[in-house]
Amino acid sequence: MNYLHLHKIIHRDLKSPNVLVTQTDNVKISDFGTSKELSDKSTKMSFAGTVAWMAPEVIRNEPVSEKVDIWSFGVVLWELLTGEIPYKDVDSSAIIWGVGSNSLHLPVPSTCPDGFKILMKQTWQGKPRNRPSFRQILLHLDIASADILGTPQETYFKSQAEWREEVKKHFEKIKSEGTCIHRLDEELIRRRRDELRHALDIREHYERKLERANNLYMELSAIMLQLEVREKELMKREQAVEKKYPGTYKRHLVRPIVRSNAVEKLIKKKGSISHKPGMPSSKRPDLLRSDVIPSLDPLPSPLRFQPVQKSPPLLVKLATEASLATAVRTAKEATASSPPS
Repeated sequence: MNYLHLHKIIHRDLKSPNVLVTQTDNVKISDFGTSKELSDKSTKMSFAGTVAWMAPEVIRNEPVSEKVDIWSFGVVLWELLTGEIPYKDVDSSAIIWGVGSNSLHLPVPSTCPDGFKILMKQTWQGKPRNRPSFRQILLHLDIASADILGTPQETYFKSQAEWREEVKKHFEKIKSEGTCIHRLDEELIRRRRDELRHALDIREHYERKLERANNLYMELSAIMLQLEVREKELMKREQAVEKKYPGTYKRHLVRPIVRSNAVEKLIKKKGSISHKPGMPSSKRPDLLRSDVIPSLDPLPSPLRFQPVQKSPPLLVKLATEASLATAVRTAKEATASSPPS
């Protein structure tokens, strides 16, 4: 088998009926009808071979590699140690379901030498990449075979009989539980349905969250669009007022959105400054009041200012004469009160 794998050939049907022994005790592997040359990529294998020697990936009809022969070799090694038929009197459907789901393995005798016990467990790893190669198996057998070769035949046959009894009890237990396979299938189906229902609930929950987020985004987009439109209208109105009444607005930009409390503070502050004594009153209108910048919804009517009434010429003349008379009287009083030089 190591030679075959070195030449990239998978046997795919390694089992004890295909292992021949000559009169000179030479072991030959036969029945290469299902063998296939291994390419660089793993090959997909047809349902060839006997169920008891099949690897889980073969039963599941998945792409396979040379590691399927490693699994089959472990079953043949188990036969050599116990002298028993693998899965004897166990229904083939139960074997397919158990091996294919990685829930069924051949029982390893409790008193089996540790070296062979470890080797069989390694060859039956569920993941193919975790199984050893035949080169590693040869190195392992060189060490583990010392336990078997150093044991007398009578002791070994006695141990083998004990192993067979232990294996038979295990197979009887599997056979009695074979009627539970259908119940296990139903339980598995029920669990899968529950998992699917839970996954659908989670998906529906996140879809609702996503829909809510989309709605919020659409609302925010609409509000931003309205703000942009109103800001443009406000800029147009400011330009119109500035064009008609130059100097009404300051040259620097004013924020389009000002909080109400900030507006009130600015109005109070401006009012207190304008009413201080000695401070000249500003003729520029208050930009924060609604009489200058009206509501954004209706278009404002043109601003009308009351013309300043001019004083009549007669009143001006009388006021001038009164001022001159007062000045003359003040000068005479100052001259009379001063002492002569």
